[in-house]
Amino acid sequence: MSRMPLWIAVRLGGFAWAGCFAFAVGVVGAEAAGPIRESSGLAASHHAPNRFWTHNDSGDAARLFVLEQPPQQPDTAPGGAGGAGGAGGAERRITEVHVAGAEAVDWEDMASGVVDGRPTLVVADVGDNARRRERVTLYVIDEPPLPATARQRGGNQRGGLTVPFRHRLEVRYPDGARDCEAIALDAEQRRVICISKELLPVAAIYSVPLPPAESTPADRTPANRPSASRVTRVDAERVGTLPIPMVTGMDMRGDGRQLAVTGYFDLFLFERAAGESWEVALGRVPRHLPLPKLKQIEAVCFDRQGELWITSEGDPMPLVRVAPVAD
Repeated sequence: MSRMPLWIAVRLGGFAWAGCFAFAVGVVGAEAAGPIRESSGLAASHHAPNRFWTHNDSGDAARLFVLEQPPQQPDTAPGGAGGAGGAGGAERRITEVHVAGAEAVDWEDMASGVVDGRPTLVVADVGDNARRRERVTLYVIDEPPLPATARQRGGNQRGGLTVPFRHRLEVRYPDGARDCEAIALDAEQRRVICISKELLPVAAIYSVPLPPAESTPADRTPANRPSASRVTRVDAERVGTLPIPMVTGMDMRGDGRQLAVTGYFDLFLFERAAGESWEVALGRVPRHLPLPKLKQIEAVCFDRQGELWITSEGDPMPLVRVAPVAD
């Protein structure tokens, strides 16, 4: 049985979280009404800066959206949400990308990283509010570079791009069905970390191994013919317990030294020392950032510069940069 971190007793005793500090939030405009109405996952591109991937919550097709955010510095205001300012008027392009052969039962999060030298996306079909799914699904996808025509046209590009998945992992938890809305890609350890969503502060932490490196990196399954050999059944390993209720999103910084975990109202930052495992690091008290009042925060990611961004459900969809106030 995994041990519960000592700081859960502090939390349940009613004391404040350690590591709280002032911060500012920059609101970088909002999407025009369009196909992204319930953003539930967010990941930074490893092909280009100022590019993000997202997807809708359950009820949508097996598709992703690429947000091309013009480079700029958003206005910020200490202690709350800053106005969109000049950022709000900038054009943000959206490109729709379908995942061939994939299903979308309840997509809840996504992550990105570089695995075996390849920019990689992981899409998590892991939602299970009723806790009835014997297995949930992780799709491992080679992040596609966008064609120049899609980047240059601007506006909303729908239905024009399709990509295959590299692997489909059918995941079973060791302790029964779980609802999950948060994953992170640990590229260094070749695994996906999952955290369950619980009403009480007893979230379960799981580790899911990625398949071995492929001997022929250039090998690709045609987009319209996903291969059955790419489907792998795998058992998750429970590696810990996190005393945070209602976890809705998570991401790991590109250098593997920081993990952000978010709920509807708060964000928690965990630091990992050199040579330390995440199983140990997640047992320490995190830093705490209260978040701006948005409709329903369900996604967080680090960009390539290590800055934090969040999205919320809603139409139009906000894309918000979370920035600590300089001392």
